Amino acid sequence: MISFIVIGRNEGQYLDSCFKSIRKAIYENNLIDSEIIYVDSNSTDNSIDIAIKNEIDKIYRLTEIWNAAIGRNIGAINARGDDLFFIDGDMELVSNFIPLVIDDNGNLKYDLVSGNLFQIFYNKHGRIQEEKLEFRERRNSYKKPITGGSFFIKKEIYKNIGGMDNRFWCSEDPELGLRLAKKGVLLQYLPATFIKHHTDVLKNPKVTDLKKGGWLYGNILMYKLNLFNKFTYKRMLFSDSSLIVLIFCIICFFMGLKWIMILYPITLLIRIKFKISKSGFQKYIYLLCRDILVAIMFIPFYKKPIPTANIKYQIIK
Repeated sequence: MISFIVIGRNEGQYLDSCFKSIRKAIYENNLIDSEIIYVDSNSTDNSIDIAIKNEIDKIYRLTEIWNAAIGRNIGAINARGDDLFFIDGDMELVSNFIPLVIDDNGNLKYDLVSGNLFQIFYNKHGRIQEEKLEFRERRNSYKKPITGGSFFIKKEIYKNIGGMDNRFWCSEDPELGLRLAKKGVLLQYLPATFIKHHTDVLKNPKVTDLKKGGWLYGNILMYKLNLFNKFTYKRMLFSDSSLIVLIFCIICFFMGLKWIMILYPITLLIRIKFKISKSGFQKYIYLLCRDILVAIMFIPFYKKPIPTANIKYQIIK
């Protein structure tokens, strides 16, 4: 049995399409033994009404503490299926992806699997500005030590790893991927579109974005908790090369090799691809400030997991 777990907060604009896409996938692939679960993060819009209207099998509302990790964990705890599929409320499932990952008996073929995303970007006026595949260069199947917001996983594996770390208010997906990879469970990527994702246009990062605190989780806590995981270093090299260079330069500076500090600004220029423009300058300053903040806060910042007893939710259905 497969449990489709949808999470969302104020995703009423897309939630109906999300539910309908799952219903379509279930019908077209004859997934008789399945269920749909919706976990709502205390939405203030009509998300719950949409779930009820779509006759979702199980509906839960987080009432005091919520984030994506908590929502997915609550869905998994209450799932009857041996296989889980996580999807966000602003996404749609592509029906013809199902036969690639589910066998004739309705069981998941892989321990952990996902595919390509078709991104639909909206501007501030709600109009579509751009549509594109997330991984246009990925044309072959391969394994990787990371997960995104939507994926299929065997429930036993998700349970044994402890689910998602609920202290993460962002970056919970890659953190789970690192822990799974350390246990030998890599994500099987298939070069077929499995999700349509409705999202806002990506903007160049600004220094003011640092106030949101995402770097505390994605650039500090994730690395601290997985410090002795070889896959962590691979991710750092790919995503935070400038941070690694900054730390190296600081160490060399205190060893008397002050001239090496020039490597850091050069690394930043490489990261922004030498784009000498307003957007390039904004990204340069953003990376500079972020790396310095991470270096300063790496040791003192820590957050405890949220006790299960503190997570309250209503059973709507």
